[in-house]
Amino acid sequence: MFLFEIKGWSDAHVSREVVVGQEAKQWFLSFLKPGGEFAKTHKADPIVQGTEKHQEVRNRLPTCALLRSYVFLGGAKLTIDPDLPSNVITAGDLGYMVRILKSDTKRKKPTPYKPGYSRLDSQKVEEVAQLLRDMAKGNTLEEHKRAAIASKARERELSAMADAPAGAALASRLNHFCPMGELKA
Repeated sequence: MFLFEIKGWSDAHVSREVVVGQEAKQWFLSFLKPGGEFAKTHKADPIVQGTEKHQEVRNRLPTCALLRSYVFLGGAKLTIDPDLPSNVITAGDLGYMVRILKSDTKRKKPTPYKPGYSRLDSQKVEEVAQLLRDMAKGNTLEEHKRAAIASKARERELSAMADAPAGAALASRLNHFCPMGELKA
């Protein structure tokens, strides 16, 4: 079974960087704003976001079942830093990933000395699907899409306000609350 934490980030370069005072590396999107100015936005760690789902699903599966988790960055014109973990993939990686997974499962054939991976029956698949629906806290796919679109619109709005001359005061106030560090006016 494969779990994907899917991010709709696009038109950017994805990287992780050490930030002073933070234990873990922080995730950033770097992009060009209209007018050619370079900008960087802090993002929540998608691997951490998928960890709870992975652990809950793992608890429901038999020990001989294969479970892998990936972060899928499916947006257009997206590049990723080479130092990102190997479970962070883009659309360009999907064909290669399928070949690797097929090869890996063939190597794990059962022998008298090791059990190999087992196939999940439809009841177990439905149980895991219901668990994931429950973890979505009642949000439908449409509600999730609307929230993602609204979040992206808020990011663009904040970026535009920080560019405006009157945005300098707003940017300084937002820096107090904003996890991305500093907004420039």
